Amino acid sequence: ALKERRRRHGAVHTETAYSLSDYGEILLARDDLDGAEPLLAELVEVRERIQPLDEWRLASARQLYGRCLARLERYAEAESQLLKACETLAHHPEALPSAATGARTGILALYAAWDQAEPGQSIAARAERWQTKFPAEQ
Repeated sequence: ALKERRRRHGAVHTETAYSLSDYGEILLARDDLDGAEPLLAELVEVRERIQPLDEWRLASARQLYGRCLARLERYAEAESQLLKACETLAHHPEALPSAATGARTGILALYAAWDQAEPGQSIAARAERWQTKFPAEQ
């Protein structure tokens, strides 16, 4: 489906973004992080070109990519993506609940893993702000 959408619509199109998201999310669920990472990075790039920077669909792409980066132990990169996603999704009650939940659980999991990887740095304390639910999750 991704090849067909790229052929039909081009690399920078909403339909292509949907396929990148779907395929990347499937690979992420299967723990194929090396396969998911380039697709999710491309997804963020595509969404950045076709969506306003504060749009929830871009934030949803960022949360997927951030969760993948966190699992690859690329913590600083993951934090950047997840914080942007959290900031945007916290102000968009119209966003899909799964995007808001993914961003919030992603940032919490990131800080827990990062704190464990680098003890004594008080990284887990950064999670406090994101303990409550976003409007889209309520």
